[in-house]
Amino acid sequence: QNQAHGTQPPSQNAHVDHSNAFSGLGWLLFQQLIPEPIQQQIGALLPGSTLQIVTNDPNLPWELLHDGDNFLALKHVVARLPILERAQAAHTLPRPTARAACLLLCNPTGDLSGAQEEIAAIEDMLYAARDRVRYLTLYGANISAIQLQNMLATQEYDLVHYAGHATPEALHLADGRFHIEEIRTALPNHPMVVLNACATGRAQAQANISDMTRGAQTLAAAFIEAGAPAVIGMLWPVPDETSRRFAEVLYGHLVNGYPVGQALWQSRQEMRRRDPNGISWMAPVLYGNPAWQLVPLAPKRAAGTLLAMRFQPSAAALSTVSSAVLADASPQIDHAHLIGLVCAEIRKHGGVILAANQAELLAVFGLYTATDLNTVQAIEAGQSVIALAAEQETAPPAIALSSGDLTITAPSPSRETAHPPAPILTGDAVVEAQQLLDVAIPGQLLLNHLSYTRLKNRFPLRPWSNAPRESAGSTAYELTAAPVHVAPETAGLNMAATIGRDAELRRLLDAREQVQNGHGRALGIRGEAGIGKTHLVQTFKQQLYSALNENRSFNAPIE
Repeated sequence: QNQAHGTQPPSQNAHVDHSNAFSGLGWLLFQQLIPEPIQQQIGALLPGSTLQIVTNDPNLPWELLHDGDNFLALKHVVARLPILERAQAAHTLPRPTARAACLLLCNPTGDLSGAQEEIAAIEDMLYAARDRVRYLTLYGANISAIQLQNMLATQEYDLVHYAGHATPEALHLADGRFHIEEIRTALPNHPMVVLNACATGRAQAQANISDMTRGAQTLAAAFIEAGAPAVIGMLWPVPDETSRRFAEVLYGHLVNGYPVGQALWQSRQEMRRRDPNGISWMAPVLYGNPAWQLVPLAPKRAAGTLLAMRFQPSAAALSTVSSAVLADASPQIDHAHLIGLVCAEIRKHGGVILAANQAELLAVFGLYTATDLNTVQAIEAGQSVIALAAEQETAPPAIALSSGDLTITAPSPSRETAHPPAPILTGDAVVEAQQLLDVAIPGQLLLNHLSYTRLKNRFPLRPWSNAPRESAGSTAYELTAAPVHVAPETAGLNMAATIGRDAELRRLLDAREQVQNGHGRALGIRGEAGIGKTHLVQTFKQQLYSALNENRSFNAPIE
């Protein structure tokens, strides 16, 4: 705890591995602050579970806690609920038929150059969802205390975003400070609040993590007391481009109907994927209700790839013996830990977990960020999971991989529910995935016809004679190669190895050497979708970046 109180806010230099440096501190805090029985219960949670920390200690950086496997804020939805000095104002009921209204406050003091780009990125996301969201933006001198009080009192806003200066006691507006006592009476309609606020000058330079955590919670608690259902604050300033990208991803999830906790969790993971050595992903903190939603979950229709798994039931799951004593439930905890490892492996390959329990798991590739490699990512994730089961000396799951049309919807969400509703997945790919999973045996990976078409030139596949025949086009195929553990450095396209494209990569690297020797080359890459063109170029660029870092004499342009 004393170490946390004296830690300076870290640099944002992406070339220094700050994130891993903080893992040791996070592990120490986890051991000191969390009793062992609770540590074991946390270890038994499936990834994506919600951890709500009720605390009156604003000094502790809870989001930095590390359980020895990963930071809790990357594994789970972490939300703080400050113990308030006074009762929280009652929430109003959601208005299900109205478009959500957002108020954006940009740079009241006029000295934050990056704030306008951040707000512009948010406006782009809100405009794209204009059938569900409307917004108003105020800039600079238009954001006075009287103007803000009047607008919050007379207009029913569902969300307020503030991009400007602040201290633990006040927001810095165009005409002075908007103090905590004013904040506590300023939200009669109880909007969610996003505070991308930073200290100024000397205060920022002298602050440490403890100061920033305390300051962020003090300001957030004032909004919670005023009736805000949820508040997102930043523990420390992040680079302008990172701030813009974070806002873009966060609001992309919010306007699609994701609960604020899930939206922040996904955004945090995206920040980590884009800068695995940085610590900007640690800066956002959620206070209040993680299940609050800006709008109902919007139906999402796209072509994606499903990865479905069925696990062997553990001995603990079949036992009727009470698990009240934690020590007696170790087999179940071990199985839950295995599911957690599986989820982490799938996310490394770019998958999004839609549902996971002790018996089954469902993930999707490409529904949110489609590329020509989604099916490749899915089958590699399946291979890695089978290899992981072997490493853990446990029965591998049965696996089905199905590409096709998908739609995600959700049942009647409410802002006041304790837990967000589970998404409903429909479409041809879902039907085929279920058919394949029903007949697959442990350790077997079956594919539908569309997945086979995309992968047949890259993986050893063969028709499976016992394929289900309930519907046309349901011919199944089987992966025949021994499982190979594939571990990309990050999700999506940032993989460390190519598959079946070594010769092409070698030609690109040879061309680079000729360029270094003064001989220009023009190369073209062509081929049908899904053969790995984007992946090949991405891997080539990664090797150029590595060469650039190792040999500063290399001056050829990368892009």
